[in-house]
Amino acid sequence: MIIALGAWLLVSCAPSVSVTVVSEATARLDSLVLVGTIGPRHLRDLAPLESLRVSIEIPGEDMLQLRGRLAGRALPRPFGTYVEPGAQVRIAVLPDGSQKITTRLPGEAR
Repeated sequence: MIIALGAWLLVSCAPSVSVTVVSEATARLDSLVLVGTIGPRHLRDLAPLESLRVSIEIPGEDMLQLRGRLAGRALPRPFGTYVEPGAQVRIAVLPDGSQKITTRLPGEAR
């Protein structure tokens, strides 16, 4: 029991960022990749109005960007968003392919 709790604490304390990708589009999103200095993280395709949450381990500060395609056309590349361990990011892909990114860093009020 104590060993299991210790292992859970180690895993849950790994430096990570929670990222939620939300499709507000009416077409399928595919070839989705979160890109940062740690390398690419490939995501599954999203149907219209579907969402996906992933946890990405990062060693420190980073810049994340979502790339992919909407109805066969490349998403416009946004500047991206600054993240650090413990951050929570929401990336909404709008019907025109643009992205609305909301980032909450650790210690920020809700």
